[in-house]
Amino acid sequence: PEAEVAKEAALAEVVANNREWMTKAVEAFNRLHLETGTGEDFRLALGEAGLEQPRKPHAWGALINLLVKRGALHATGEMRPMLSKVANGRKTFVYRRMRAEAA
Repeated sequence: PEAEVAKEAALAEVVANNREWMTKAVEAFNRLHLETGTGEDFRLALGEAGLEQPRKPHAWGALINLLVKRGALHATGEMRPMLSKVANGRKTFVYRRMRAEAA
């Protein structure tokens, strides 16, 4: 599917353009004690743990995607509404941490 290829290319570009931040984010994730949550939950927990904000907010989605690809997070099949005002209650996946480190 062409759309999936385009999505993967866009995510790879976001990761490449934010490589230093992604490295810090994965390191911070490895220290995080949150076991389950939405991408938003992980974003908030990482921010509370001291991770700086990326230059572009799309980097958060790319980070979650990277963690899923590395086997560190797995979608549970459950969906929850997001809490931030800008998300307008949009539903998003809940993830479970599958291993302690994302490598």
